[in-house]
Amino acid sequence: MRINLVGFIALLGLVSIANGQGIITTVAGTATCCNDADGQLAVNTYIDGLSGITRDAQGNMYFFDNETMVVKKINVAQIVSTYAGNGTAGYSGDGGPATSAKLQANTFLSGLAIDSSTGTLYIADGDNNVIRKVTAAGIISTYAGNGTGGFGGDNGPATSAMLFAPSGLALDSAGNLYITDHDNSRVRKVTPAGIITTFAGNGNVAFSGDGVQATTTSVHSPTGIALDAQGNVYISEGSDGRVRRVDKFGVITTYAGQAIKSRGFSGDGGLATLAQLSGPTGLAVDQFGNLFIADNGNARIRKVNAAGIITTYAGIDGNSSTPLGDGGLAANAFIGALGDLVIDSSRNLYLVSAKRIRKIVPTGDGFIASPISLSFSYNTGDSNPSHQSVTVSSSGAAALLFTTSVTTASGGNWLSVNLPGGVTPSILTVSANAAGLGAGTYQGTILLTPTDAANSPLAIPVTFTVSGAGTPLITSVGNALGYQAKLAPGVVFVVKGGNLGPVGIVQGVAPNYQNTLAGTSVNFTPIGGGAAIDAKMVYTLNFQIAAFLPSSVAVGTYAVRVTYNGITSAPMNTTVVARSYGIASADSSGVGLDLGTFQGGIGLAKNVAVQ
Repeated sequence: MRINLVGFIALLGLVSIANGQGIITTVAGTATCCNDADGQLAVNTYIDGLSGITRDAQGNMYFFDNETMVVKKINVAQIVSTYAGNGTAGYSGDGGPATSAKLQANTFLSGLAIDSSTGTLYIADGDNNVIRKVTAAGIISTYAGNGTGGFGGDNGPATSAMLFAPSGLALDSAGNLYITDHDNSRVRKVTPAGIITTFAGNGNVAFSGDGVQATTTSVHSPTGIALDAQGNVYISEGSDGRVRRVDKFGVITTYAGQAIKSRGFSGDGGLATLAQLSGPTGLAVDQFGNLFIADNGNARIRKVNAAGIITTYAGIDGNSSTPLGDGGLAANAFIGALGDLVIDSSRNLYLVSAKRIRKIVPTGDGFIASPISLSFSYNTGDSNPSHQSVTVSSSGAAALLFTTSVTTASGGNWLSVNLPGGVTPSILTVSANAAGLGAGTYQGTILLTPTDAANSPLAIPVTFTVSGAGTPLITSVGNALGYQAKLAPGVVFVVKGGNLGPVGIVQGVAPNYQNTLAGTSVNFTPIGGGAAIDAKMVYTLNFQIAAFLPSSVAVGTYAVRVTYNGITSAPMNTTVVARSYGIASADSSGVGLDLGTFQGGIGLAKNVAVQ
């Protein structure tokens, strides 16, 4: 089952989902060469080369001109000024004013990231193989890399490490800086204490698999990088035409584009993992889980919504003479070659393209949900956790119709919601059931899908943390022998389910099988009343049990319960019938049947005795 859930304490907040349309305008850059002087309006400024882009919490924008080798700032009044770099390519100036320093961007993407809490700007000084830092006071220094292209220095000071053509940058809420170390085919991470490690990639370029720890597999020449509100990290692999995602547990998967290298343009309206991308560069994620991809080779912005569906958000085919389409729908505009992306708290998307910075303002109403995520926990011996509520409303005047669905990544059907759908405003009641779950963290998602296809679905992540053993869960009880389907006195039966016993199989010792084995026992209680009858345990493990039903059991209907480590399952009713006898003859190879191989059971030794 596909799921996208992360375990963490529920965050109270509001989530708004915009529809699939947006209005595009130009906010910086002009086709008229070549006035790039400071002090003028951004829309009148000629920008020779555009690469990285970022915004601070105050609404100031920063961009890296990789032709003039300067970083410029556009303030809230839309006036342009030089923020770092003196216009000469090189590497110098540490410890002094950033505007006197030399920078040297790479040709594909030299990203920027800003810590709005401190005003510190980070610059991917790509061709110098370093990351530069500019303080709010305007002083520049080297933050990571020693200036020598290569790989080395993990687990030590970032300034002593080697980088090789660093590209995209992103900051998380804890102040960790993520760097796409392009030519090393890795993503590096620098902590606020200045220690560098590898976050993803093993240096190989050939795709070597998903669903594993990100540091154990290849990440081919990563370029763009972005984080979502849940701490998932998205990485663009331009050379292979895909976007990968690393979750909070360090597991990497393909999120958009095909796992097998395939560059092109296809797949709109379907799953993002079946679509084709071409040279994706910049990435941005809004606070509601929509991923925006600068699909550079296709001259488009692609959008992957919370349900994993990909569409074109902006861009059409064209050339330098094609009208830009400013003032109209972004999906009908020409945007050309693309660099970086950034999104603001109002869901406005800014993109670098063709010597301009364009802005897309989303249109339409959407969902508002509170909280934006849920977290449940369960300890051995407790009751199931209490229900939690999510309030869903519309961001506009009109009510929104929606349907709900639930998915889980593992653990089966532990997550449920009370409403199959509804109309805003609504309150959803969400439940988590620990039955059959072992210790661990389980991820799930509640997906709200508007009936109006123009709107994006809303995904509410849910995490369930189980400490100790969860309640045993019985899913079936059946005869282990093939010649009689129902249980009968003196037969071997198999119980299937979850959390029934230890992870590895534990076998009883014939002929003196006991009522309890490795903490597991099974008993039969007559529905009509009477004392419970214990079965004799043959083997036990977490998903399956085999045991003998004593020959003294009378025919009738019984409530079957499994107890493991003192926790008892809910009952499952089963019928015991009179035993009919058969002969297990040898097969064509002269080998007789193993007890328990029927009904999916694990094979048991022959000639076992019933006590």
